[in-house]
Amino acid sequence: MSTVRILLATAIVVASCASCADRTGAATPSNSAKPSESIAASPTQAVPPYLASYTAEERAAYSDALAAEDAFDTSNARFLAKGKTLKAASDFYHRYSIDWVQDWTNLAELANNHVTVTGKASVVWVRPSQIDLATKSGLGVVVLRRCVDSSKVAVTQNGHPLAQPHLDKRHVVRVRMEKRTGEAWWRSGIAERGAAC
Repeated sequence: MSTVRILLATAIVVASCASCADRTGAATPSNSAKPSESIAASPTQAVPPYLASYTAEERAAYSDALAAEDAFDTSNARFLAKGKTLKAASDFYHRYSIDWVQDWTNLAELANNHVTVTGKASVVWVRPSQIDLATKSGLGVVVLRRCVDSSKVAVTQNGHPLAQPHLDKRHVVRVRMEKRTGEAWWRSGIAERGAAC
């Protein structure tokens, strides 16, 4: 059962951003725009303070990576809710995950233990931790920091609820996004849960 708890912690962090496109609600950090506002900013729009030190190209990459992470989380949540190792999940992780083996293993462990993760989490705020479009390896890298409210995420095993008291508080979740050479899309890394927010 300890393996299941460790995997649950990983799955919860990953699932906790499901439906992250819903970013209404609580306040954002001071001097900042709400995450739902345009972050690439057209010439007539003001650039949010948290993006002011980045170039227009970096802000556009951040916006694209953020949208890609939202899409990844939404699709991944569907696989976790089904609790099955489907070919569609394997194909999805191969294409959109930085470490498809880890994502596939997490899903397989949950499925083998009859665990499902459902419900809707929301993002309270989101900020860039790193935007680097000129890495030595040729990768584009964007690291996102999100304050996530996972209180509406539910975990069941064999149809019975599993208590998840750590989901009651908002936490910062960091995720690394990569755009590889020759690829036009962003790949998502394993989300890491951090301090309360």
